[in-house]
Amino acid sequence: MRSTGNAFIESFNGRLREECLNVNGFAKLNEVRMRLQSWRQDYDHHRPRGSFGRLTPSEFAAKGQELDSEAPKLWLPVVRNTDQRQEQ
Repeated sequence: MRSTGNAFIESFNGRLREECLNVNGFAKLNEVRMRLQSWRQDYDHHRPRGSFGRLTPSEFAAKGQELDSEAPKLWLPVVRNTDQRQEQ
């Protein structure tokens, strides 16, 4: 698979490394778990994304459960583009 096929994962991995793993020193495995959990909570619940219509991922997921939500319509072009790339 081409590197552009994993753009979302590559972006996430880069942010995780730059913002959490590279800036913290870890002495114990439990410390790693606590820091990762804290970073993930911030990433999922406090950072709006342009691709989600300026919603956080948790807000986007909650709106996706509503029948008349605009959120699924915002995401549809991205999903279609990903599906087309996988077919090639």
